[in-house]
Amino acid sequence: MRNAGHAQRSFSLSTPIQSRQTPLGGNYTSRRAVNTAIAIALSLSCYCFAQREARAESGLMRIAAGASFHELGLSTNGDAFTITNVSQLDANLFRAVIDTSSSDMNAFFHVYGAGSSPFVADSLSAAQTGFVGFRGGAEGSRQISLEFTDFDPGETFSFRIDVDNRTGWYTPGSAFAGTRLTTLFQQAGLTHELFGAYAAQSNSMDWAHASLSGMVAAPDFTNPEPSSFLLALIGGTALGGFVWRTRRR
Repeated sequence: MRNAGHAQRSFSLSTPIQSRQTPLGGNYTSRRAVNTAIAIALSLSCYCFAQREARAESGLMRIAAGASFHELGLSTNGDAFTITNVSQLDANLFRAVIDTSSSDMNAFFHVYGAGSSPFVADSLSAAQTGFVGFRGGAEGSRQISLEFTDFDPGETFSFRIDVDNRTGWYTPGSAFAGTRLTTLFQQAGLTHELFGAYAAQSNSMDWAHASLSGMVAAPDFTNPEPSSFLLALIGGTALGGFVWRTRRR
C-alpha cells in the first residue's frame, strides 16, 4: 500500500511539470501563444494608427511617376519603355499618355512595315499593374494611351513598341526628348493629373527619362474610414483579452 501511495503522489507531482513542458497543446504553450498573438495585434493596431495620424498631420502627400525610353537599335522587338508609380500612400495610377508631337525630331510610332514592331506589353508587369489595354499607337501615330486598374505605388509597367523619327529609324534620347508624358492618379475618390516631358540622358545617348511629381492634399481623417474602425476593434479586443487573462492569473 505504501508503494502504491508513493507512486500515486509521484504521479500527481510530476503531472503539472510534464504539462508545462508539452510543446503542443499544453496549457503553458497555449497561454504563451495567445499572449504572443495579443501582443502582435496590439503592435499592428498601434502602428497603423500612428501611420494614419502622421498622414493626417502632414496635410499633404506626394503623387509621382517616373518613365524611361530606351532605343534598342535594329531590334525586332521594338524600343523599350517603362512607367513607374512612385507616389506615396495609396495613389493608384490609372492612365498614362505618351505624346511624341512635341519631340525634338518628330518621333512617331512605327508598327507596320519593314523594321517595325507593334505594341507588346510585358506580361508579368501587366498582370501586376492591372493593365487592361491601350488606345492609339497606330502606324505613324504620335500618341498612345495606357489604361490600368491596379497600378499601385512601387510598381512598374514595361512594354515595347518601335519608335522612328523624321530622319530615320534610329531615335536617340535627344530625338525623343520633349515627348510629353501625362499621368492620371486616383486617391481617396479624387483624380490628380501630372504632366511633363522626357529629357535626354546625358551619360547615354540611347536613353530618355521623365520624372513627374506633385503634392496634393492628404485624405481627410476627421471622418474615419471603415478600416480605421476595424483597427480600433482589433486593438480594443486584444487589449481587453490581455487584461482579462492577466486578472485570471
